[in-house]
Amino acid sequence: MAQYFTDFSEYATGSGAPSGWTGRWVATNITYSIVEDAGVTGGKHLRLVRTSSGRSLLSWDVIDADADRATVEVLARVRRAEVGSDNNGGMVVRGSGAAGSETGYVGDPICRATPSTNRVRINEYASGTFGQLANAINTWSTNTWYWTRWQASGTALKIRRWAGAIGDEPGTWDVETTDATTSAAGWVGAFLFFTGTFDFDVFGVGTNGDAAPSEAVGGGAVIVPKLMQLAA
Repeated sequence: MAQYFTDFSEYATGSGAPSGWTGRWVATNITYSIVEDAGVTGGKHLRLVRTSSGRSLLSWDVIDADADRATVEVLARVRRAEVGSDNNGGMVVRGSGAAGSETGYVGDPICRATPSTNRVRINEYASGTFGQLANAINTWSTNTWYWTRWQASGTALKIRRWAGAIGDEPGTWDVETTDATTSAAGWVGAFLFFTGTFDFDVFGVGTNGDAAPSEAVGGGAVIVPKLMQLAA
């Protein structure tokens, strides 16, 4: 059991994947950067920009050593700059494989799935094959920050997205489904497929039943710069 948190303030501003994060799957036509932003939690945010479609994952290296990460919850504050035909982007759990054989589940909080209405969605990749598992209508606006809680526990997959403060979190899930395709522990990180810009303000992870934190965790935490892992 462990908790991890970043508001990206500990990373150097500029282009390229931040230290301790690894670009995976499709490496072309995607850029990563840490952007100064006085309006976000830590004064910086992570930005993903695609110039053409491709399955790109930026995984958080510190999670890779956690043997309990198959049961995982991610809490992130995200925003999308454009309205596109689909807008598939969000957070991956249980990720593995290479480009063309991608495997994992994607919590997609800001999308326009067919029919073209604003939705929250759960998707999967199984050895490179895409599948939309479940979705629900939930209206969103461009350039607006939204919280998203995304959870994989056994075969159960759940996601919800809301505007406002962390304390405004609803008590129900937008989407709940089950799937047994991918059960093994894997990468956890940020994902973008369609052309455009996707930003992350904070990124929290909880494993093996621990809740994903919305702020730096305390208590018996082992601090890795500002990244904190709470030992069980």
